[in-house]
Amino acid sequence: MEPKQIKIAVGIPKVSVADCRYNGDAIVGMFGKAAAEGADVLLLPELCISGCSCGVLFEQELLLRKAQEVLADIAAHTASTTTTLVVGLPMSRPEGGYDNCVATICNGEITHLFRTTGGDVVVGGTKCHIVVGCQQAETDAAVVLHLCAETACAGHEEALREEVSKRSASCIYALASCGFGESTTDVVYPGEAMVFDHGKCVADAVPFSFEEQLVVAECRVTGNAVVNKYPPICSIHAAYDCITPTPFLPQPERIGAWCEEAVNIQVAGLAKRLLHTRAQKVVVGISGGLDSTLALLVSVRTFDKMGYRRQQIIGITMPGFGTSDRTYRNAMTLMKALGVTIREISIRKACLQHYADIGHDIGTHDVTYENAQARERTQILMDVANQEGALVVGTGDLSELALGWATYNGDHMSNYSVNASIPKTMMQHIVGQIASDSDDLTVRYTLNDIVATPISPELTPTDEQGNIRQQTESLVGPYELHDFFIWHLVRNKHCPRHIYQLATQVFGSRYSNDTIKHWLTVFCRRFFTQQFKRSCMPDGPQATPVSLSPRCGWHMPSDASAAAWIREANDLNS
Repeated sequence: MEPKQIKIAVGIPKVSVADCRYNGDAIVGMFGKAAAEGADVLLLPELCISGCSCGVLFEQELLLRKAQEVLADIAAHTASTTTTLVVGLPMSRPEGGYDNCVATICNGEITHLFRTTGGDVVVGGTKCHIVVGCQQAETDAAVVLHLCAETACAGHEEALREEVSKRSASCIYALASCGFGESTTDVVYPGEAMVFDHGKCVADAVPFSFEEQLVVAECRVTGNAVVNKYPPICSIHAAYDCITPTPFLPQPERIGAWCEEAVNIQVAGLAKRLLHTRAQKVVVGISGGLDSTLALLVSVRTFDKMGYRRQQIIGITMPGFGTSDRTYRNAMTLMKALGVTIREISIRKACLQHYADIGHDIGTHDVTYENAQARERTQILMDVANQEGALVVGTGDLSELALGWATYNGDHMSNYSVNASIPKTMMQHIVGQIASDSDDLTVRYTLNDIVATPISPELTPTDEQGNIRQQTESLVGPYELHDFFIWHLVRNKHCPRHIYQLATQVFGSRYSNDTIKHWLTVFCRRFFTQQFKRSCMPDGPQATPVSLSPRCGWHMPSDASAAAWIREANDLNS
């Protein structure tokens, strides 16, 4: 039998969440391009007629009705062509709810409609098997067409490609996953389009593109494949090595690529939020510390990629009673080197007035003294954002969220929090990597000095020499320990006893057992008591396997008791 040829197109259209008409027009345009390329089949992502990130809107009758209407319109636009379109959409059930469906369309007709599961279709005389979402599949088809909605995570792209390569060992495997335009409330959809032919990648798109993408590959079909069993692809995850002091990071030779992917996720998340709100300016509070530095770098990269001027990034430094010469100098130097708009607004006068208004003794450096400064800074950022029609980019990170090391309705709040899933230990590597990649010597030197600066909220006065007196890790504990605790409590769901046993193995040369036990107890107490801050945290993209968002991944009551966890930590034999 002569080998057959099949030309496969895989597309990632730009979508507008819940706007089926907009998405239908984008699909029709992409179909026209694929047909002009002579494609036998065009594969599009899961639920792309509606967008995959509609959430509870999938239960709305109007959305489901519009999806079906648009499906019919799309079919009408495919008349007089031989290209088969494979497209995902939600469809209502007679008993209520909806199904995650796949339709195939050819020559103006809907030829197949698969509800919840895929199935076999014939394209150009070739048997193809359709897989949708996280479905488990078993087939002997020569071609597998997979519609999915994979979310991004540092290291995930590499793991996904390795998995698809394995799946294509005895077949042709095409995958289309949702991309730009999907909601970035808590996750980012990077937009993956790839065709693998017997283990080799023959066509692929560039992840995190802000534009639609179409890739086309012509493959030889030599006959049916052997029977293959495919586990759910959603079970794929990056190969993080958990039993290390830095579980959020891979082996050293892969750290650079993973940090770059994490930044790409942050950039894509912020870009979508800017487009959705039609904002072309952002406001970032710049302290000269690690968190605000990364938020500024992400903002700069986002604006560069979107074609916006860097001057539309408003960096505001707000010196207070604890601002050190070192952090102030680094904040100003970095903003100037990056070419953003610089504003300096001291909070000292406003805070002194506030202390007087509420009758607080300025010499009492307690929580009131500190939190008033944090809230004053947030008020400035929010009000300037209102003046400028801008968004406030949040700076707080995962480590701070876990410990509650943020002022409620102070630095806890923003319009979009780009660092929400980045722990301190990973952040140091990201900023360090950006420093080493920079051709600007001023930027490189400043970023390296920021990484080397002791971590501090700088809310209490400096010493006589103007140096940082208030150091975070002396107050709440080493971040490398806390990040280890976060990973094993949240991701691995380990109890304090198990976490302690692992920690003494990997940190035994640096910390005594008593020290590890002490900070583990502190962690358990703070993690539970500070949940109320996470219950109303701003939107932000998940760039690592751990999310503490109450909407995505961490559904914990604010008034849950920590008693059992603290007792177990206290009872450890150190």
